Order: sequence, then C-alpha cells, then structure tokens
Amino acid sequence: MTPFEQDIGAQGSTLRGTIAHYATSGAQDLMAACRLAGEAPVAFVAMGSSLSAAYPAAARLTGRRPTAVHEAGELLHYGLDDLAPETVVVLVSQSGRSAETVAVGLRLRARPDSRIIAVTNDPSSPVAVIADVTLPILAGEEATVSTKTYLTTAVVLASLARTLATGSAADAVPRSYLPDAIDEITADLAIADAAAAGFAAVTSLAVIARGPAWAAADYGALILQETVALAAQPFAGGSFRHGPMEIAGPAVGVVMLAPTGRSHELSIGMALEIAAFGSPVWLLMDDATAPPPATDRLRVTTLPAVDEAETPLTMSVPIQRLAAAMARARGRVPGELLRSQKVTDRE
Repeated sequence: MTPFEQDIGAQGSTLRGTIAHYATSGAQDLMAACRLAGEAPVAFVAMGSSLSAAYPAAARLTGRRPTAVHEAGELLHYGLDDLAPETVVVLVSQSGRSAETVAVGLRLRARPDSRIIAVTNDPSSPVAVIADVTLPILAGEEATVSTKTYLTTAVVLASLARTLATGSAADAVPRSYLPDAIDEITADLAIADAAAAGFAAVTSLAVIARGPAWAAADYGALILQETVALAAQPFAGGSFRHGPMEIAGPAVGVVMLAPTGRSHELSIGMALEIAAFGSPVWLLMDDATAPPPATDRLRVTTLPAVDEAETPLTMSVPIQRLAAAMARARGRVPGELLRSQKVTDRE
C-alpha cells in the first residue's frame, strides 16, 4: 500500500480529531474569526483542492451576506485592486505556501484596512503569518496528493461558515457520525475496482454532481488528473446537458454523484441516459434510497447516508480509491507526482 493509499485510510481518524478540536477549544478561534468578520462581505481565496473545499462554505453564506470564491491566481492579477476594502478575505492553503495565495495575502496585508482569516495545515506558514486569525485544519503529515487535507479543510470551512451565518460556534462542527461514515467507506479497499476496470479503455473522464456534492466532483476531477494523468473534468449536472452531453460515448467515462437530496432523481436519470449513450458510468449514491439495476455500462455503489451538506466529504473518498486503482492499472505509482509537486510555491 502506497503512502497515498495509507493517507486515504487515515481520513476518518484525522477528521475525528479536527471535529473534536473545533467542538471544544477551537471554538474560540471560530468566534475570533466571527468577530473579525462582523457583517462584512466574505471572499474565499484558494487554489487546487483548497478551492474545491471552499465552494460549499460560500454557498452556505450566500443570501446572508455578499460572498464570493476566487481562484487566487486570477484574483491576484485580475480583480484584487477592485475587491471592496471592507471585504474579509479567507485565505485557504493546505500547505500555507501556495504561491498565488501567499501573494494575494501579502498584497492585502499592505492595506491598512485589511482583515484576513487563514485556513491552513501549518500555523507557522506564510499564509498564517499574514492573517489576523488562523484556523488550523489539523490534518497532520500528508504524503502527496490531497486526501486528509481536503477533508479537514472542508470541515473547518464548513464550521467557519456556520459560525459566520449564526454568530455562534455552538453546533458549528459536523455531527460526530461523519468520521464513522468515512471509516466505513475507506474500509472497503476494493470499492472502486470494478469501476476502474470499466474505465480501462476511456480516454477521458467526466465527474458530474449537483448541489453540495459538486465540490467532490471538482476535487475528484483534480486528483484523477494528478494521480492517473488522464483528462478529467467536473460538471454541474445541469451544465452537462447544455452541450457536453455530446461527448457521451465509449471513450468518455462518467462518475455520477447522486446523494439523496433535492436533485437525486435528476442525477439518477442522467446517469441512466449517459450509460444508454455508451459511456461507462459509475453511479455513487447513498443507502437511503434503492439503487437502479446495474448493467454492463452502469456500475452502482452505495455509501452511508449523511446530510446532503456533508456529501462533499463522503463522495470524495471513492474517487480517491478510483484514482489509485486507475493509476496502478496504467503503470503509475498511486499518488506519485511526476511533473508537479505537493506544494506549488511558484506561479
């Protein structure tokens, strides 16, 4: 088992520690961030899987205050000067050293009225030093491709969003059953093997989701590119029908995330339709509803049911296993980066 796969298996226990921290002593850090933010607009700024983890947090705040998510590299060169001066900026960097995120922070720190919250795995990193308040994700050491750091970042950002939305850190962290659900999923070492075999001949992958689970699609496509060196793209379910449906066919594999929630039936229906067009489809859903019958082109895996808001975490784990299985089938060491690096410290 590679270090990448060991990190996958450690996610439940790691998440349990992060949740326990913010349910106790870490609640004071959430409240410090809340006092700093006041009622001001909030901008989440990140790169890579940190950016994926920010989307659900921003969605939770939308409607309560002006909220935005910015890719740090784009904001740095196109838009930072136009950012409203009262905006509270949440810099999200798992390493705390992502080049673009650090550069945004340094530019903001030079302003006398800046207010910055950092979410990072390293409280001594440049991003943390720049910030007024730092929220550690407590993921511990991670070998390579983001696993533990994605899940813990998502949890800390969700806790921050709940605190900002309610003005209280009470009940801000996810419920305690979540790490148990992650443990149950990671314990199935072969969860993605059949899907990987079905994708053996594809030349690209599409990862499709709606609502909160879209963060897992965005993250999943990224780690499939990193780990398998295969073109992979995330799609919102509605957007896939507006043109990209034309790519469906035997050369394009599809991972469809369909947790129980507002768009569950829409996602199930699209998965069946795409399979009928010839694409091999892996349908990930939960055990709260009965799955459709599997076919030669449709593989179905059920996961423990959680609140729809928590599906960015549970739905991401099988995709991690898929990335490892497909990498190994293509002669790559799962998690080994050949052209990029764990910490991207230059543009």
